[in-house]
Amino acid sequence: MRSTKIMTTLLAACAVLVAPPPLAAHHSAAMFDDTKVVELSGTVKALQWTNPHVWLQVVVEDQGRATEWSFEGGPRATWNYDGNRIRTRFNFEGSAELLNYWSGDFEWNRELPALDDRLTRGGPLVRIPARTIGSASIESDDRRRWTIEADFEGMRGPAGSNASASVAVGFKPAPNWDISLGPEWSREQSNNQFVASVADDAATATFGRRYVFANLDQKELSMATHVNVTFTPSLSLEAFARPFIGSGTFDGLKELVRPRAYAFTRYDGVGTVERDGDEIVIDPDGAGPAESFEVDDETFTTRSLRGSAVLRWEWRPGSTLFLVWQQQREMEDARGDLRFRRDLRELGRARPDNVFVVKATWWLNP
Repeated sequence: MRSTKIMTTLLAACAVLVAPPPLAAHHSAAMFDDTKVVELSGTVKALQWTNPHVWLQVVVEDQGRATEWSFEGGPRATWNYDGNRIRTRFNFEGSAELLNYWSGDFEWNRELPALDDRLTRGGPLVRIPARTIGSASIESDDRRRWTIEADFEGMRGPAGSNASASVAVGFKPAPNWDISLGPEWSREQSNNQFVASVADDAATATFGRRYVFANLDQKELSMATHVNVTFTPSLSLEAFARPFIGSGTFDGLKELVRPRAYAFTRYDGVGTVERDGDEIVIDPDGAGPAESFEVDDETFTTRSLRGSAVLRWEWRPGSTLFLVWQQQREMEDARGDLRFRRDLRELGRARPDNVFVVKATWWLNP
């Protein structure tokens, strides 16, 4: 098959990948700067147009160096067994690998309004608003002494937002050593965190139950550390440690107004919300006939440490001795905030649980 030369812009490539005119217009408005044009001149290596995706691969040459670009796009839709459309997503993604073996990829998704059949935990359907999801990653040449890999992801919409970032830095001081550090951070803000469902005959619009939701603000921070050493072909050590800090606050308690809608009524606007220790007492209609009920206060701050070390010794061919040590620390309270220094200090004071294991195998007929 004869290759075809192309001269196109990235915007034009996107329009090809998302052929329907309304979708192409939507992408141009949300994703690109119309005043800036990036041109790619290269050879079309492959083009696949298969329902419901389009995949384009282009090789771009610049001063004798070749870079391969990949683009993928298309709509995706999902229905449940009752025929309710629970997801419609338009997707655009791409990846590239350079001659120095650095690589990267990105993905952009636009999800249209759809019904959620799980948000109420077996109750009525809820209409979830549209949202935009994006992610990107980059990875260096893993053959080098120093390596790095970074991942980023985010989501935004009327129902909430979240963002996360992780970086993994690797170092090989010698061929038999492998050390890596991987910090991770994430934050989630949701306007529709399910709390509980409470039976109430007065809640006729939601079939005799009140579906209680809250605003959630959750943060997480962790660091994964790996150290692997091969002393000899028969003797090696692997060690791992991961401290973790997380917090979450629940406020703005409310209930679903009616099925197949994204509509809620806050209790502090029509009734009362009072905290009683670890419980929250809710009067859903103030002076009305509905009875008060209680839900758990889920606000938390948690800290944990997971660590392990494994020494492997093959003391004779086919016969191996394993010495294993594991440690776990964990503590949780209802503060609801994340403070790095304070939480690490308290984690260090937590009482550890240590486990020691010895395992041996013996090959009787080597």
